[in-house]
Amino acid sequence: MARYALFLLAAASALSGADAGDFDYGAYKPASLAGAIAEHHEEKDPATDFLIDTGNFKYAVVVTYTGQHRETGASAKALIHRWAKALRHPKEYETFFGQELEVESAGTKYWLPIQNAMVQSFASEVRAGTSVKLYILLLGATKEGWVFAINEFQGQ
Repeated sequence: MARYALFLLAAASALSGADAGDFDYGAYKPASLAGAIAEHHEEKDPATDFLIDTGNFKYAVVVTYTGQHRETGASAKALIHRWAKALRHPKEYETFFGQELEVESAGTKYWLPIQNAMVQSFASEVRAGTSVKLYILLLGATKEGWVFAINEFQGQ
């Protein structure tokens, strides 16, 4: 009977983490966007076209959504392609970030790629000029700057 109870406990525990809605918010370090960039400033050589980050650096940042969005820029797309390939992610990861959102933090504007699956919900939940908490992952850098991908968001 004890084995049966232990099995049920183990099965319940395993299934509770399998819910698609689970997101590990605690894995993201609270920071400002400028602070997240500053942590990696020394790593970027201005002469380098692309820097792929493999450190799995995750940050929770509060920014203001400007209301602007666009197709992900060519250099960010190229970086995402190289990032997915370098980390041996499935090929479909290369197209996960088809759009970028413009956000502002401390007077500076940034374009951040957002997962395709979140574009609709972001558009319906976050209005231009409002604060939003973004859970971002550092993918690397291009000559234009650092590329952080949006993995999740929470309206403020």
